[in-house]
Amino acid sequence: MKKTPALFSLIFAGVAAFAASSCASTKNSLDAGNSKELKIVLEGNETTGYSWENTLTNEEIVSIKEKVTYLGKDGITGAPSKFEYSVKALKDGTTDLTFVYKRPFEADKALDTIVYKIEVKNGEILAQGTIEGKWRINSFYKNDEAQAICDVVLNLKKEKDDFFVSGEAGVNIFNGNIKLSENIGNGEGGFAMTRMMGPADAMSFEHDYIQLFNGEFYVIPAAKNGTEILTIANLKNGLSAEYRLVKEPLVERQ
Repeated sequence: MKKTPALFSLIFAGVAAFAASSCASTKNSLDAGNSKELKIVLEGNETTGYSWENTLTNEEIVSIKEKVTYLGKDGITGAPSKFEYSVKALKDGTTDLTFVYKRPFEADKALDTIVYKIEVKNGEILAQGTIEGKWRINSFYKNDEAQAICDVVLNLKKEKDDFFVSGEAGVNIFNGNIKLSENIGNGEGGFAMTRMMGPADAMSFEHDYIQLFNGEFYVIPAAKNGTEILTIANLKNGLSAEYRLVKEPLVERQ
């Protein structure tokens, strides 16, 4: 398989304000108005000696193009960069796209492995994987900048032609329905929420987070280090969140 080393190293860690955790972050989206393209965005810096390599199980199905953008000021060591991968459909079929993060001289010591199951159908590119289930937030971005986050639990349950969405954000609970066609979702009816006040940081995060489901958004499943993850990205308002699938029972506030 052809291997394309990326130019970046340390994956950016999201810092939670109310639930302390550090998780590798991934931002994904289908290209707005063009389902023939999948964009995968990773972040890191180039100073630690790590790099990404990507492989395809079937190189005839899609092509991959990389773009790296430095996000820091000139001369600042350790500033992050944005690494964008444009995955374009070539022909109908299926392929796994795997990203491995490691030092070139430590072939057996990968820090992260991310696998996307991709299907091209009638010339359109789809990301396959688990969507229904209970998810906990890893990271949240606004206009490409990582935000301090509250501990968010998201439930996605299939109901006929819709998905029922429920969960917690900040100090409130929310629920509603979304339409999901392939990887494209739409929160047409809005979301119902409780009306509890909390710390200013929590309320600010909560306001932005709910806008993630405002209008059209993109739902991209993958697997990271053997754990299923889900990215929801709203290109219109520049918001995206990454979640990990959780197994423990969810106890919802009443």
